[in-house]
Amino acid sequence: MPVASWIRHTARSRWTFALISAVATLTCAHGFYRSMGHQTGGVWSAPLDDVFIHLDFARQTARGAWLEWAPGNGYSSGATSPLYACLLALAYLVGARGSSLLVVAALLAMASCWGALLAFRRGYVRLGPGLPPAAGLLAMPLVFYAVGAVDWAFWSGMEVALFVGLHALVFSSWCRHAARGRSPSGREAWIFGASCVLLVATRPEALVTVLWFSLSLAYLGTGHRLRTFLTGSIPSVAFVAGLGRINHWQTGDGTAYGALVKLAWYNPTLSLADKWLDYRENLEHVLRAVFQTHVGSVTHGSCILFALGVLALGDRVRRKGALLLWAQCISWFLLISVNGQVRWQNERYAMPAVAWLLVLAAYGVASARRASAGAWLAAAVAGIGTFFATAIPDVYERGARWPFEVRELGALVGTVPVWWWWCGGFVVAAMLAWRFGTGGRIAALVLAAAVLADVTEPNIRTQRWFYGRASKNILEQQYQLGTWLRQQGGRERGRVLVGDAGAILYASDWKGLDLIGLGGYHDVPFARAGAFGLGASIELLERLPVSDRPSLIAIFPSWWESLPLFFTSEVVRRFPIEGNVICGDFEHVLYRADWSLLRTGARPRMIPSELRVVDELDTGDLVDERAHRYEYGPLRKNGKVTYKILRDLDDHDLLDAGRRLAMGSSERFVLRGAKPDQRAFVFVRTAPEGLQEFRVTTRGAGMETHTSSFRLEETGAFVETPVPVDPPVAAEVTVEIEALGTGDFVDYHVYFAQ
Repeated sequence: MPVASWIRHTARSRWTFALISAVATLTCAHGFYRSMGHQTGGVWSAPLDDVFIHLDFARQTARGAWLEWAPGNGYSSGATSPLYACLLALAYLVGARGSSLLVVAALLAMASCWGALLAFRRGYVRLGPGLPPAAGLLAMPLVFYAVGAVDWAFWSGMEVALFVGLHALVFSSWCRHAARGRSPSGREAWIFGASCVLLVATRPEALVTVLWFSLSLAYLGTGHRLRTFLTGSIPSVAFVAGLGRINHWQTGDGTAYGALVKLAWYNPTLSLADKWLDYRENLEHVLRAVFQTHVGSVTHGSCILFALGVLALGDRVRRKGALLLWAQCISWFLLISVNGQVRWQNERYAMPAVAWLLVLAAYGVASARRASAGAWLAAAVAGIGTFFATAIPDVYERGARWPFEVRELGALVGTVPVWWWWCGGFVVAAMLAWRFGTGGRIAALVLAAAVLADVTEPNIRTQRWFYGRASKNILEQQYQLGTWLRQQGGRERGRVLVGDAGAILYASDWKGLDLIGLGGYHDVPFARAGAFGLGASIELLERLPVSDRPSLIAIFPSWWESLPLFFTSEVVRRFPIEGNVICGDFEHVLYRADWSLLRTGARPRMIPSELRVVDELDTGDLVDERAHRYEYGPLRKNGKVTYKILRDLDDHDLLDAGRRLAMGSSERFVLRGAKPDQRAFVFVRTAPEGLQEFRVTTRGAGMETHTSSFRLEETGAFVETPVPVDPPVAAEVTVEIEALGTGDFVDYHVYFAQ
């Protein structure tokens, strides 16, 4: 075999690609893990506390409590990646403990990324006859790791790498079916649908991605298109629906805790306009962060990324695969923007879509020779358009205005370093070198790899440092706090209250309670309470048995208003860090809990002794409100739960929380248990913050509607106002309270007495 033919064959070999992909994966991962070890002193850590939440779920699953976050808390729907937790649970069962489980997560991430590269290559080859140029395929491992933020997400210990790897496997399977030009058989379709379930089991929001797979496969095939779509999508839809049913069965709420906490759509205190504004700001932030900061930091690399991604559409034979990836990228950006957390954690939620764009760029390189003149023109327009879209904000920051003057246009062009233009010239030179045989192609490839490494190294170096420093922060704060707790005797010593801090519980192995709500506690709705304010969470703490109340509180003081002031007795220890880049605050404080104020406001204070309480509504307590069919409106921005601690008649502190309603708002609920034909009263507890006016209306079957208006002066204490109910009293009385005054009306408690 001639040398040139042997080189061509070797370059196109899948074994050569597998080797280069393995080397690129190991090299990239080694750089990040080495940075971590350098800053942590050789101790394995993670750059996100959320990684340890996965480990918490994995450990409890391995112990027989499926998807339980903390010992004794019961099933939690806060596990955002059930499949990932189960895979780590298998590693725990075979002996991976402590930081060893982080090492397993790292190995799983490397295997997933390597498998993703192999699957994306196989999928591209499957789409059409004949092998594409070796340059395009060999460029994929280099381009795949060219953006530091994507690498950061891959090696973070989260499920990003696993999700991208599984997506690549499904994409490769999709390519095999799409290349045939006919719908898969019944058995093949069900197998494909079952493989899609792995995606939604890793990230439930991947249901939209699965629908794109099924819809496109049905469109490209012939014959039973509806059956193809249904068999491809029904298993995933059934999995998501089934998970919702399990959530409802175990927690009383079908919506996952993560969605309740992170998505503005589920925040009942926001109006539709507020939710749309939040979504728009999230989408704008993620697009700017990705294409101006992460990808754009590679010297306007987003221009190259979009140009090559559009060029991937130039190969008519393999265009359908590129169209599918583009559709999934766009829909992913649109979908994740409903998540308020997309702004944080180095934009990790967006990184799967960025990884797909990088694969599209590699496909664009592979399709360059087959692309038509129209495809090249479209790619040029996309690149130039992206350049202006990402560079114009820089010009505006310098005070320029549109339309550009000549000098301002020069400033715009000047934002691109000289060597960027040199790279553009090199691309043209490399295309020309393609005409000079195998030797010229190899030289172009080597030079292109060197330039790519030089271009991306500053960006990746910054992300490596950030990765190491974030891992150091988590180790020295949350993980060290948990290690200190473990040294005190283990989880049998008590329960610690945290704010969504997975490393504390993983390192300590204590029982825990997540006040944010992601961790869950049986069917107590802490996740829903968080949207209404700290007062609603305190009301739920009153429901916990005394033996289950946390003995210690480990929180960021700045996050929790007056919680450390009223519900702690002393500071046990402080865990500060220097150079914080990822933690919620520079100091995590461990307090000794003091719950003596809880339930001090439960019993009435001003009800005559001859009357007996037959029912009561503790407003602000979501469980009690649900039992009494409580609702408020019409202004959705109202309904926040506030709490007060005031002196009682016997000179003791009394704690109670209630709903805050603005003028024109009202609340409605039902009270039960009254005996007919007996005098009855509804007592409304409030604490006037000035002149307060409100109206109370009572109605029920067989009784007249009765309306009473009240005007209260500020007292500095809780007041329980009696409202007469006309006899005969129905078995169920509907009560409506409307705020009339200019100030807010806060209803703390309602008693029904006869």
